[in-house]
Amino acid sequence: MKNPNTKQLAHILKNLQVTHALYQKLQKLLLSQQKFFVEFKSQELQENAKTQIKVLNDLSKLRENRAKLLTSLKLENSNDGIKCLFKFYPQSLQEKIETLWSAICQLNKISKKLNLQNGKLSAHYHEILSDILNNQNYDPMSLMKY
Repeated sequence: MKNPNTKQLAHILKNLQVTHALYQKLQKLLLSQQKFFVEFKSQELQENAKTQIKVLNDLSKLRENRAKLLTSLKLENSNDGIKCLFKFYPQSLQEKIETLWSAICQLNKISKKLNLQNGKLSAHYHEILSDILNNQNYDPMSLMKY
């Protein structure tokens, strides 16, 4: 492992801050998406999906930038690789950065769970729309079980 310079440490910190903000935004989008499925708001679902794609693309770019920096420092591109960098920050920042990274990991898990739930809602939403278009009966409360 090579010791990171101040510029690299600042870059990682900024990357993590932006990543955290984007995951918070993604979580709000995923929760809104659930609401839009239940309320049958197709226009809002389309707009939400477009915004999610932009956020996911931005997160992917940030992840790629972190991976390049970790590789340049001869660290593995992993949770452990990121954690290795914490010790190079001033003591006054170490706890804040560790908390920030932990929050990012937690938001990532929550986002995956919400996305899975939304996938189930989407399938059910399309099933209901198909039933409606085919003049079949459906129970609107069936969406509430998701």
